[in-house]
Amino acid sequence: MIKRSVILLLLFLTFCAFSIPLLAQDSDASLTLIAEDAKREEIQRYFGYEDLLYRYLTLPYDISVQVNQQGRYVDIGYALFALIPLVILFFLYSKKKWFYGFMILIVVYLFICLRFSFLFDTNNVTYNPITNEIPATSEFVKWDGALLAPVYQLSSFISGPFTSLTTGLTGEKDHITYPILILSFLGILFFLLSSKRLSEISKVIGIIALSFFFFWWILSGGIIWYGLLLIPLGYAFIMKGLIWGQDKDIKTFSIFKKLIYLSVGIWVIIAYALRVSNVNVLMKSDHPDMAKLIMEPRLVPYSVGMISAKQAVEISAQNVGRALDQINSDSSLIFQVGTSLAFEIKNNHKRIFEDNNLSYFYELINRYKDKESFTSALKSYGFKYILIDLMLPTLDRTPEKSLREKYSVFLGQIIANNPRMALIATDRAIIETYDDGTKRQKMGVFGSEIAAFGTYAVYQIL
Repeated sequence: MIKRSVILLLLFLTFCAFSIPLLAQDSDASLTLIAEDAKREEIQRYFGYEDLLYRYLTLPYDISVQVNQQGRYVDIGYALFALIPLVILFFLYSKKKWFYGFMILIVVYLFICLRFSFLFDTNNVTYNPITNEIPATSEFVKWDGALLAPVYQLSSFISGPFTSLTTGLTGEKDHITYPILILSFLGILFFLLSSKRLSEISKVIGIIALSFFFFWWILSGGIIWYGLLLIPLGYAFIMKGLIWGQDKDIKTFSIFKKLIYLSVGIWVIIAYALRVSNVNVLMKSDHPDMAKLIMEPRLVPYSVGMISAKQAVEISAQNVGRALDQINSDSSLIFQVGTSLAFEIKNNHKRIFEDNNLSYFYELINRYKDKESFTSALKSYGFKYILIDLMLPTLDRTPEKSLREKYSVFLGQIIANNPRMALIATDRAIIETYDDGTKRQKMGVFGSEIAAFGTYAVYQIL
């Protein structure tokens, strides 16, 4: 019964795999147009920008250690990635050839992943010791970077022959990724079904988990919350290894069990400390309350009724109350570039036109190439306000920095020094220097010296 179901499943998966294009394998994609593709900027940042084959192969590692996207909302920890291979090794322990073969495979795989990974320097700028010539003694290298630099160099030596084999065979699109993904799935499925140590119910659960992983692998684009079911299934697999080892009474089981408990315990402590400390990225690093508050200090007063909703919004986005009052006083259209201020705007579903990746702007600027014609076009379309996310460029992970480039053009060619753009509100503070040499801090977007970077700006089109 299981074999028949597996055959039907394989046929279905094969049909799906060859009928649904993989990300970045769109037949209409080209290197000349890809920089203008909002999907590449918005979705692919979860997936990575390596050659296509290695985007898929390194995805489990990238998800576990947050190579592509960093943040608590995509943090599942290292435990699954570290322990699942150990459980597999434990199952293969009595078969020495399979045991050592799989061990070599996962070591090579780890080094391939490191080849496409990175470290942070003291300025939180990413670099890879393999491709970036930064000496370990550099003042910009952190202590962990100095320790890991030799590991990265070793990974380059070991993974080099494997990656060189795919030179010219993979890129933005190829003809080898599909077969490798499908063969990997079939190979794991074969070992799962041929195992004599697993019960029938374990094999059924294993097939479900493997199938779900396969679909997530090829269709999710690296977005972790599409595969949340894999987290409990992964820990269930680890527990299965513990139970199996307990039943078999293997001598090395006690060491294996302690290693699992130690890994999970370390992860729980680290995760708990991170959640409790509540590090606020918008808070200055020298703030006395940095990493000391369990709850968000800007929202607690509102949640307990100490302040009004309007006051809470003002705390979360300084100076925004005046702009929101003006925007909500009429029904004009709004051109939105990022920001979450839309939640505070009345009838936002009817009034706001979102261009979070500036793809529509890119089309408009090619048609209306100067400030006056561009502003007049927006005005004629019915737009009166522009909401700008000042942090938008930080989302850009593309190698060519296409989003940063469009954002720079948007601010520099359209917003800056435009007499028909009036700044209503912002939380960015700049330093203005007067003729007598005195300096004064004021709210503004453009200036040679920025006192507080800020998060938003609201403009009115005159």
